[in-house]
Amino acid sequence: MRAKEFVIVETTLASASISSWATYLTRLSDPSIVPNVSLGDRGQLGSNLVIDPNSIEIIKGLKQQLSTATDKLSVIALAKDTEISFQGGSRSKISNIFKSNEIKGKGGQIRLMGLVNEALLGIAMYAKLINRHGDFVSAVSSGDIWSVVSQINPSGGQNISQQYNDRDHSVSDTINLSIAVPNDVQAFLVDPNNRAQLESEVQSWVKYVNDDLSQRYADALYLNNRPDSITVELSGKEGGKIDVKVNVLDSQMRATRNLEQVKLSVKLSNSLIGQKARGKNVKEVYDNLVDLFKFFDVDLYGRKPAQLDNGGDEGFIKAAIENSAIASGLQNQYVNAMVIAYKQVVDQLQTQTGSVSKDARLASKISKFVDHHATEHNPNIQVIEKGIDGDYRLLSYRQLENVFKKSNIDLAVEYRKRSSDRYGGQEFPSIIFYDQVRGTKDGKLLEIRFRVRGDYANHIVEPGILLKELAAYRRFR
Repeated sequence: MRAKEFVIVETTLASASISSWATYLTRLSDPSIVPNVSLGDRGQLGSNLVIDPNSIEIIKGLKQQLSTATDKLSVIALAKDTEISFQGGSRSKISNIFKSNEIKGKGGQIRLMGLVNEALLGIAMYAKLINRHGDFVSAVSSGDIWSVVSQINPSGGQNISQQYNDRDHSVSDTINLSIAVPNDVQAFLVDPNNRAQLESEVQSWVKYVNDDLSQRYADALYLNNRPDSITVELSGKEGGKIDVKVNVLDSQMRATRNLEQVKLSVKLSNSLIGQKARGKNVKEVYDNLVDLFKFFDVDLYGRKPAQLDNGGDEGFIKAAIENSAIASGLQNQYVNAMVIAYKQVVDQLQTQTGSVSKDARLASKISKFVDHHATEHNPNIQVIEKGIDGDYRLLSYRQLENVFKKSNIDLAVEYRKRSSDRYGGQEFPSIIFYDQVRGTKDGKLLEIRFRVRGDYANHIVEPGILLKELAAYRRFR
């Protein structure tokens, strides 16, 4: 077993690149994007500081100077040395501000773009369902999608509903778009200034809804000569993802056959597919770990003491995890307990590899684990990966063990640790599943890791490059 350490280095704006300063000043001057800042290379010199309104205007002035200056280095040097004030009276140079994700545009902005992307998929599906002309449902364009977006209010949710004839005009369907998403998502979606940066997403969904699978689905509802109530539902709570569902009810408001009920799950090309809560107390920490790894047939209780060189009493693994959680406490996110559990899981998983039959059984477990997090084993959920340049692909993580075998995957499992200066060098555990022939980069199948963000921590599940290629294998190869 090999272990690698990843050190996450956080810095202040003093080390910001020349090309980044325009973005940083823009974001600092907008309290809705950067509501507060921290000082110091790890935020240790002050946190949750709110920039004074007068200083906001100073930053806006620097941003304007930078946009028009021919000698940008001089303006950046001036910006670094400029002192600004915070509510409460404290002052600091701009260069001392911690380079947070909000300032870099990698926190809230990325989260928002992902959620808007999910909402756009639902809107594209709605635009397809209502585009009824002639013998079949017509292809949609990006203009059709933006036409729907232009009908949406900036906030507060909405329901758009209209009657559309079936093909023979003897009956009509009520087709609804139900929007219940966080206000920041809705506001970003409908702002015309954001359309240019969303066009790639829109082109992906245009391709998806015009391709064969979606076309046949839309045509079936158009040609069934049945008065349906069809609702494309966009729903999501603050801090969560956007769910996209298509619900079909008959004239008696009863759900129609199962295959007509669709849920679409959007996965960005580099995104995680699942999460598991840390737990609020010692019992939840242990129970959540057991639930997280249940698909792998590992023992986190300690019924097999012979697995350790020095043996152990019945329940010794559970005791070690819980005692470590008690010792480290919630203030340290129970990290040491996670390390013990992850290492135990890797030790046991490494005994499940090493032969063709063992690798096949572990591949089946990986497939079930990932499908659980991606779809909860619901065959009506489509996992759609957004690609680049207006592309997409459908992924299916079900029953991948045969694909593993055909692709000659030589399974390996490895424990990794990530360390961060921001958290005092604390070790964060990670488990990597990969193909030994291709290596841990190109051959990465799956990573399960414990992530800490401020006061929040959870386990996350991320598919690797190779796993996604295998999941797309049967449809696109």
